[in-house]
Amino acid sequence: MSDKNETVTLETTLSNMLIKSRKLVTGIVIAAVVVIVGVIVGVTIHAKAVESGIEQVDTIYYVLTKDVADLDDAGVKARFDEASAKLEPLTKKSGVVGLRASMLLAEISFSKGEFEKAMSLWDSAAKAKKNAYTTYYSFYNAAVCAENLNDSEKAVSYMKKACEDDDFVLIDKALFNLGRLNETKNNFDDAKNAYEKAISLHPSSSWANLSKSRLIALKTSGKIQ
Repeated sequence: MSDKNETVTLETTLSNMLIKSRKLVTGIVIAAVVVIVGVIVGVTIHAKAVESGIEQVDTIYYVLTKDVADLDDAGVKARFDEASAKLEPLTKKSGVVGLRASMLLAEISFSKGEFEKAMSLWDSAAKAKKNAYTTYYSFYNAAVCAENLNDSEKAVSYMKKACEDDDFVLIDKALFNLGRLNETKNNFDDAKNAYEKAISLHPSSSWANLSKSRLIALKTSGKIQ
C-alpha cells in the first residue's frame, strides 16, 4: 500500500512539475515575444523619427536656396534668419539629423559672419560621428572659422585634426593650410612636415605645387634645412 501511495505521490509531483514547467516556458516565450515586438516597434518609431528629421532639414535647405539669386540683401538675411530659427532645435537631436542640422546651420552662421557660432557647430558636427567622411570636413571648416577669429592656436589644432585621415578628400589642401598656419606661428619645422606630406600624398596637385614653393622659400630664408 505504501508503495502504491508513494508511486501516486511521485507521479502527481512529476505531473505538477511538468505543468508548472510548461507554464514557465510559455511565460518565457510570451515575454520574449513582447520584448521582440517592443524592439521592432521602437526601431520603427526611431527610423520614422530620423526620416522625419532629415526631411525637415532638407525642406529647410530647399526653402533657403530656392530662387535665392533673385533676393536682395534684406531678403537673403530674412531667409538666413528663418532657416536658423528652424534648425536650432534640430541641432540638439542625436545621430544624422543633428549632424546635418548642425552642418547647415554652421554654413549659414559662417555666411552671416558669426564665426564663433559656426566654429562651435562645426566642432559639434565633427564629434557627432567619429571617423565619418563629415568628421574631417567639419574639422577643416572649424579651423577656417578659428582663423577668421584670429585664434591661431585653435586654427592649427583643428587643421591638424582635419589632416589625420590621408583619405580625406581635401587632405592636400588641409596639409598646405596646416603648413601655412604653422608658418604664421613661426613653427617652421611643423610647416615643413605638413608641406612635405602634401607633396608625398598628391605630388601633382596644385596644393602640392604650392607646398613646394613654400618649402623653397623657407629653405632660401634659412628657416628650415
